[in-house]
Amino acid sequence: MQEKIILANILDNSKSLAVVKLCRRLNINFKRIEQQDVNKSVASIINLKNKVFSDVLPQNDIKAPIFYVLPEIMIFSGLSDNELDEVLKEYKKDEIDPIPLKAVVTPYNMYWSLYTLVEELKREKREIAGL
Repeated sequence: MQEKIILANILDNSKSLAVVKLCRRLNINFKRIEQQDVNKSVASIINLKNKVFSDVLPQNDIKAPIFYVLPEIMIFSGLSDNELDEVLKEYKKDEIDPIPLKAVVTPYNMYWSLYTLVEELKREKREIAGL
C-alpha cells in the first residue's frame, strides 16, 4: 500500500499549522517542501524507494532559474479519490486559506522536477483562465 503524503510549501505559518492539524486528524503524513527541493524529482521528494531511478530527472527537464522562488503548492501522493475528496472537504470546512497550486502525483509527473511541476501547474491555470 502506498504511503499517504501531502507535500506542501506553505508560506504562512498559521496556514501551515492548520494543514498539519488537518493531516494529523486524517492520519496522513505531512512533509514540507523546501526551496532546495526545487530541482529534485517529485519521486525523490516523496521517497519512492520502490521506483528505479526516482532521483533521475528526464533529459528535457529544465532546472529552476537561480533566483526562482518556490510558490505555495500542495502535492497529494498515495491518496484514493475518496481520501482526496475528504481532505479537500475538510480543508474547506476548516476554512483554511486556499493554496493556489495543487497536484496529484501520477506516473506521468513523478519524475519531473518540482520546478517543472510548478511551472506546468501555472501554465494550466493560465490556460483555464483564458490568459
